[in-house]
Amino acid sequence: MEDIGLVPRPQLLAVADLLEEAVGDFLNHRAQIRPDAQWEAPLEGWAISNLMVRNIQATILLARHDEVLAPAAWANTRNVLDAATRILWLLVPEDRFEAETRWVALLKEYERFHRRVAAILEEGGGPTARTHLESAEAVRGFHTAVSAKLPDGYSVPGIPPTDRVLREIGIGGMYQRYIEGSQYMHAGMHATSMYIDRDESGRMPTEAVTILDWMLPLQICWICLNNAGRFVINRLSPSAKWETARLGERIDAAFRALAESGFSGPDREPQD
Repeated sequence: MEDIGLVPRPQLLAVADLLEEAVGDFLNHRAQIRPDAQWEAPLEGWAISNLMVRNIQATILLARHDEVLAPAAWANTRNVLDAATRILWLLVPEDRFEAETRWVALLKEYERFHRRVAAILEEGGGPTARTHLESAEAVRGFHTAVSAKLPDGYSVPGIPPTDRVLREIGIGGMYQRYIEGSQYMHAGMHATSMYIDRDESGRMPTEAVTILDWMLPLQICWICLNNAGRFVINRLSPSAKWETARLGERIDAAFRALAESGFSGPDREPQD
């Protein structure tokens, strides 16, 4: 029999269902758009939104499977936040050429990736270093050519750190959530605190995951999808909009019910 630590409560499943509905609604709206191939930044935003959506879907899957998987969901959620932040940095500029300069910055980052991997492989005598160097040169040639075609007055920026991006787009407080998510990505003590009692009377292993530990991961998934998703839709087609008010009202109500279940809810049922 499949090992389930804690059977998900109906309130958690309700949030997961609505979040899945929101994902489907976003994908349906996006599928109806014929993007203008003249601009690369919106197409890259489309690609990044796939990473964001897949990690949201993974979070939903974990929520439906077992309540104790909230820490694992945090790792997916951090990836959701990374993807959404990058989408917003790339697509927030209304000036299309400014957005294109940011896309070129991502190409330069891609070149650096290949060169870093090649350097590691060369140190180990790996035969595939040349492949990465060739890829780096190809990407370099491409972004150099694109940069040369930018109108006067436009230059390729560096990719700013996450905290600066979030401040610039007016949601600097989300960086706290980024830091929290990093604890689960890197096995920090904030994350492991739910598995050990650090009381002065004795350090004992424990399992202290509660349904309330699902609140932030799921809320972050919704916030990222709602905000980054709207920019993806609009920048792919300026006449297209993704209206989420009605979805948001239902999701907010579901989150309230989830919180109430955590503060006053029934005992959690282990799987038989």
